[in-house]
Amino acid sequence: MDEDDYDEEEPAKEMVDAQTSNKKRKVEREDKAADQEDAKKKLVDTPMLVPKSTHETNRDQGEKQNNETTEKNRTKRKTMTELQERNKNVLALFTDEQMNRYESFRRSAFQRSTVRKILTSITGNPASLPMTIVMCGIAKLFVGDLVETSRIVMSERGDTGPIQPVHLREAYERLRSARQIPIRGRVPRLFR
Repeated sequence: MDEDDYDEEEPAKEMVDAQTSNKKRKVEREDKAADQEDAKKKLVDTPMLVPKSTHETNRDQGEKQNNETTEKNRTKRKTMTELQERNKNVLALFTDEQMNRYESFRRSAFQRSTVRKILTSITGNPASLPMTIVMCGIAKLFVGDLVETSRIVMSERGDTGPIQPVHLREAYERLRSARQIPIRGRVPRLFR
């Protein structure tokens, strides 16, 4: 082989290699561009998940709470009307004497200051207003149960008139034996 032939073959070979590499690069660029276009289409087609601003989030939560509150209020009103109807039906069955007692019971209340003093003397700490109100309510329920049981005792004995101390003692013993009054002193063990 001549040097001239060698020189001519070399550039031709280099030229073919350059053309091939150029074609490869071109195909790679086209593939890359196609991939980018596909990625753009996917971004356009899929909804973007952009975080909501705090204002939008608070508004959505507020609407949800309003819906829940509205539903709770409807349920509450419905139960309140049912209770009022039931109370009207029960009150319609009362005799005059029972109605007078019921009205007296509704009007009666313990003085908060007195109950507060008693609670403070028992616990040794000043009693809060909510605690005082709760204890007034519990005391009123206890007295109501005691009077009701006393009336039952009176009717069983055939007595008439006002409740006597004998009736109250008997009612107290009945409530205590029925364990509706806590037993003072040693508390029985629950587990052995």
